[in-house]
Amino acid sequence: MYFYPKKIAETKLITRDVSIIGFLFGMLMLIPMLVGIIYNEPSWPLFLPVVLFTCGLAYFLMRLFKRDEEPFIRMTIVTLAVVWIMSCLFGALPFAVVGGMDPLDALFESVSSISTAGLTTIQGVESIPHSVLFWRAMLAWLGGIGITAIAFYSVLQSESISKIVLGEGYDRLKPSLVNSAREIFKIYSFWTIAGIIGLVLIGTPVFDSFNISMNAISTTGVDVHSEGWQYYQKTMPETFGIMTAIVALLMVMGAISFVAHYRVLKSRRLRTYLEDRETLAYVVILIVGMLIIGAYVVASGKNPGPMVYEALSTSTTGGFEISPYMTAGASHFIMGMLVVLSLIGGCTNSAAGGLKVKRIYVMFKYFAWKARRQISPRGEVSHLTYSGRRIGQSEITDIAAYFFIYGFAIILVVALMVAFDYDSVDATLTVTSAQAGGGISAIPGWELNAPVKVSLIATMLFGRLEFIPLFALAAYALRRY
Repeated sequence: MYFYPKKIAETKLITRDVSIIGFLFGMLMLIPMLVGIIYNEPSWPLFLPVVLFTCGLAYFLMRLFKRDEEPFIRMTIVTLAVVWIMSCLFGALPFAVVGGMDPLDALFESVSSISTAGLTTIQGVESIPHSVLFWRAMLAWLGGIGITAIAFYSVLQSESISKIVLGEGYDRLKPSLVNSAREIFKIYSFWTIAGIIGLVLIGTPVFDSFNISMNAISTTGVDVHSEGWQYYQKTMPETFGIMTAIVALLMVMGAISFVAHYRVLKSRRLRTYLEDRETLAYVVILIVGMLIIGAYVVASGKNPGPMVYEALSTSTTGGFEISPYMTAGASHFIMGMLVVLSLIGGCTNSAAGGLKVKRIYVMFKYFAWKARRQISPRGEVSHLTYSGRRIGQSEITDIAAYFFIYGFAIILVVALMVAFDYDSVDATLTVTSAQAGGGISAIPGWELNAPVKVSLIATMLFGRLEFIPLFALAAYALRRY
């Protein structure tokens, strides 16, 4: 098959840019290797061949396709998709080589972490080396902020190539995209460090504090103990309540837009959060969801605390639970509410997943605008706007199409799970949570069969990238010219 010179040139530039980020990604593996050395783990030398392979391959491609040309801006969305796929594949290596996991399970853990879905196939987490658990937390942290945003802040401070940051779903905080990436990194790091310090001060083990804070701010929510948070209830009962409050704050901050954080930072007024329409709508949804679930549990004669916290964790797509798999056996009403909260998700330009509050807000506003237009005299209803910006019909069509694709993907994977005799309600919550990055599941990951794991891997990646980059990659792969 003949490929036109233009596509060959584009492929070389994509490979060059991906290899630069891949080299940085490989170097980051030295951090969990250091953790392994600190904890005197016999498996830490196994990181060396993984680092050498990743960095070596990336460096070879960097030198092979070294060019002075600037990248084609229209190809940045394809580059973004390739970066994420590359990160998932390379990210699986420490799980397989150092952690001794099955290749499919290793890939599942990698994708689940990077996509911040928070699902896991690990049954006895205590058997996994600290270094691998720290790598899992690092992948979640990188996935929460966006891998390329970290790369551009660290080494790729080029205005043209950093347009890929926009593909991560982030708006500009400053005229310069490099400066925007820098501000996002600062905000994200501030809350991460604040969480670590807060957790350590109340007596949480240092290793656990790093893992919890990175997983909370990235809205991932995986545990480092098989007992989940029941472990901390036993070991630190006096400060357990404070710990849950700190983690709740981190999850909420991770679900709020970086744009809102930046505005609060510049204005130095917390009230600025509620002046942002999307943030205000998100807070209302969060509180209403918690109240509805709490009232239902109270009416059932049970303690509402754990399930209310579950609602908060689901709404932020944070994934932390008071008890592991506590949704198993829950009523269909509770499961349905959690599915809805997970689908809504957090704000745009945040670490959270889901459909995003802004899209839902715009669609509701569109239907209200359409209704008013039908019953009002011609000319009395102005154009549809959001935050002072006019919204065109094409944007509404794009959102509606996205909702359709999002729902169809969930139905497809749920149907597959039901075909393998999984409970339909449990499957719906698990798939929705996987695609929305919620981390809540009624089915333990180690009970999933291979076809379902493969389907959930695709679902988690689709949900995190919001489909378009993967569609663009597929279209690019099929295009000859």
